[in-house]
Amino acid sequence: MSDWNYPGAKWWKFDFHTHTPASSDFMAGCSQKDKDEVTAEFWLQRFMEKSIDCVAITDHNSGDWIDKLKDALQNIETDKPEWYRPIYLFPGVEISTHDDIHLLAIFSLDKSTENINSLVAAVGYQGTRGGNDDVTIKSSTEVIDFIVSQSGIAIPAHADKEKGLFQVLQGTSLRKVISREIHAVEICSDTFDKPQIYAEQNLSWAEVRGSDTHNFRSEKFGDFTWVKMDEPSIEGLKLALIDGSTSVNRDMASQPNKHAEFVIKSIEVSDAQYMGRGTPLICKFSPFLNTIIGGRGSGKSTLLEFMRFVMRRENEFSGQLQDGYQNYFSTDKNGLLTDSSNLRLIYHKGSTRYRLNWAADPQEPSLEEWDETAKNWFGIEGEIYSLFPARIYSQKQIYELAQNPQGLLGIINESSDVEFEVYRKAFQDCVNNCKQIAQKIKQLNQKITEESKLKGQLNDLTRQIEHIEKSGHKDVLRNYQLRKQQLSEIESVEQHWQALLENVREMLADADMAAVNEALFAAHPDILTALQSKQQQWQQQVDQIRQIIEQQNVDLRQWQQDKAQQGWMKTLNLELQQYEQLRTQLQQKEIDPQAYPDLLRRRTLTEKELQQTGSYRQQQEKLTKQYWGKITQAKNHRLELTERRKKFLEYILEGNQSVKITVQPFAESWADMEKKIRGILQTGNRFDKDFEALEQIVDDQGWEKVKEWVSDIRDNKQKAKDARFQTHLQGLPSESIADMRLWFPEDALHITYGKDGAAIRKGSPGQKSAALLAFILAYGDEPLLLDQPEDDLDNDLIYSLIVQNIKATKSKRQIVVVTHNANIVVNGDSEMVHCLGVANGQSYITSNSLQSEDIRGRICNTLEGGKEAFEQRYKRIHLES
Repeated sequence: MSDWNYPGAKWWKFDFHTHTPASSDFMAGCSQKDKDEVTAEFWLQRFMEKSIDCVAITDHNSGDWIDKLKDALQNIETDKPEWYRPIYLFPGVEISTHDDIHLLAIFSLDKSTENINSLVAAVGYQGTRGGNDDVTIKSSTEVIDFIVSQSGIAIPAHADKEKGLFQVLQGTSLRKVISREIHAVEICSDTFDKPQIYAEQNLSWAEVRGSDTHNFRSEKFGDFTWVKMDEPSIEGLKLALIDGSTSVNRDMASQPNKHAEFVIKSIEVSDAQYMGRGTPLICKFSPFLNTIIGGRGSGKSTLLEFMRFVMRRENEFSGQLQDGYQNYFSTDKNGLLTDSSNLRLIYHKGSTRYRLNWAADPQEPSLEEWDETAKNWFGIEGEIYSLFPARIYSQKQIYELAQNPQGLLGIINESSDVEFEVYRKAFQDCVNNCKQIAQKIKQLNQKITEESKLKGQLNDLTRQIEHIEKSGHKDVLRNYQLRKQQLSEIESVEQHWQALLENVREMLADADMAAVNEALFAAHPDILTALQSKQQQWQQQVDQIRQIIEQQNVDLRQWQQDKAQQGWMKTLNLELQQYEQLRTQLQQKEIDPQAYPDLLRRRTLTEKELQQTGSYRQQQEKLTKQYWGKITQAKNHRLELTERRKKFLEYILEGNQSVKITVQPFAESWADMEKKIRGILQTGNRFDKDFEALEQIVDDQGWEKVKEWVSDIRDNKQKAKDARFQTHLQGLPSESIADMRLWFPEDALHITYGKDGAAIRKGSPGQKSAALLAFILAYGDEPLLLDQPEDDLDNDLIYSLIVQNIKATKSKRQIVVVTHNANIVVNGDSEMVHCLGVANGQSYITSNSLQSEDIRGRICNTLEGGKEAFEQRYKRIHLES
């Protein structure tokens, strides 16, 4: 078998029928050279290269090669050549009985050549050892009884072929043989129909295959049967054969040792209050079914909860369970941990090994990874809860889930097939878009509601403008404004004239001629004469300018005097006076003529705003369509979620006879609906009469009518039972209204169990728990840890619902069960049994497979129905050695 690092029962490749050169017909038809090549080492190498784990050495009426093969195997195990792999040799023989059938006899690993040859002699075989040319003195029934008396296993060889039981014997002779202690038969053809007499006896022998190798070139060489055992032994083989299909598998192409990707390898507890003091308590797990048993108070549930704790899944509890759990695992004197406690859990994800730690010392790393090269652990970062999936259910959690099966939706939603996170994001996008659109619509509505106000303003502005314009004010005002502008322009020009005169005066104030130093030019009088001449010219010109300026000043004063007498000035003043007279008249009618330009401007703006309201209405219509489109889209997302849930359950429970779950769309209870609606509408516990009316609407017309009814009340289309409810709804923000329109009831789960399809809601607490456990077992590939799932269940339910589902599931996921019920341990075929006991106030653990006599004894002495479970499973096998 492949490399295996896990304890407990596992599957081994077992060749039940082989031959060596001790059989006279071995290598028949081959050359002497080929025959000489087959040494004991060569023989073993061939089987090792075929990856066979266990070989029954069954030569014809001889055990001569058994010791040779054992000695050769011992040498190979010492030298370990490249092709070496472990192999177990089961001494045996193929006996030719007096009634001319062949029987395989298989014995414990410690038997020798002498033991087997003595057996052959004891049954009266008188032919050549290694040949099949003669038969025993004893009959088949006598040979079988003798094999069993020697603690061996009797298996009819190639029963469907020549010299086979079903081909040679019939009637009374066959009935006598099949009534003996036989638990397995070698069948060569997968399509062989066993005789009627076999079926009439209600026999169910395990069907095995062997290579029956006489030549390594044979196509059958390498044929085997998968057999489930702990370490291969004759007792383990007996138990496996009696188990039949549970522990024997003829399908050579199958991979029964293949296990889930996620596996808990071990839990180590150090220095807890009642566990791991002095010596750590270490529990190593099989990747298949592990059962934890022990007396009351032995620490079984505590061990499971320590695993929950180190995997950081303590927040999976709710309400009072959470409070109790926190107290349970405190480090004070009432808790189960101490200030020096350490919990270490090794978790495999595929080929990578991690160690999850909890320690009272915060300096300890919480997560480590194994370095295969360095052969040590190194700390890494990571969030344990999300990185290391597992499902852990205490008995109380199972009970709570049974009381409210709707809680299964949370488990269903975690499936990647359901794509709940994809739905949640898409749905939330719809919600966000709806609320954004609703806010824009609200803003547009506010603008649209201004329309009547704007129309009133426009009418008033138009009235004032018309009064002004009918009075003739328009022409007068136009003349007035022109004359005012003209007057202003005249005054501006006059001011400019005055400013020019002032500027020139200031300039001329400093216009005296420069003084000349005549002494400098005494030697040159001609230069001085030229300068003085030019100075006189400049002075004359400056004097002329002063005269001009004075004349201009006189002219300006004259302009002012003459202007008032000009006809154009009189006309200008007259038109100004006419406007003032008209303004006085309009003011007496409470019309401000000076506001005329502003009135015109305001009327233009108001007209534009009124025109814009039309655009607002178009935008509103467009956004409203988008709004309802998003709500429809949200509903479609919700319907898709329901369909994915349906398909997921159909796939997971296909062929499951224990439990059926169907999804009823939007069918949650009114009590759950009411809680959500009250939360959305922010009503608290008020308006009971209106909610009673809503409940009736749901019953009569369906949940969607509830949305219409709430909207109609808010929009005054429907009367509320309590008028205050309407007022409350009208005061809600648009976001709440959007939430109400985007509310959809949760799906309901209709669960039935058993072959009769009884509804779980009508079942007892035990029946409810059993049905829910059947689903929990069926779904998922992460490790599943259960604490006493059999509580409140009778044995029929335990076997029909729990045990059968465990057996069907454990190859797909690792299961760890704390239990008091032997049915789960024994008939569930637990690969590893962990027995907890208490000594000196500390829990201790003993672990092994069901093949262990010690474990079987503990099961019988500790568990409810222990012996009965073994009797049901192992029939006539005694628990004693």
